[in-house]
Amino acid sequence: MNRTRLLSVDDPALDCPVSPETVGQLAKADPEAAHLLLDGIPEATRVRLAVWLYGCSHTHEIGVRVAATCDRLALDRAD
Repeated sequence: MNRTRLLSVDDPALDCPVSPETVGQLAKADPEAAHLLLDGIPEATRVRLAVWLYGCSHTHEIGVRVAATCDRLALDRAD
């Protein structure tokens, strides 16, 4: 039986600034591979991604790693 996941406006996945595939790649990547993957993402998007990942308990550590690739001032301006 196939089940379709219904999305609502309260779904945190809707706020993710990158594709679910990219988040999955980051979760599985070693630090070097993650760095290469993040190099292709603009800093403004990386900042939003870091905030989004940090806010989820199961991706908190990945959010810290993404934040480490961002400029401090850009992170300070993030919501």
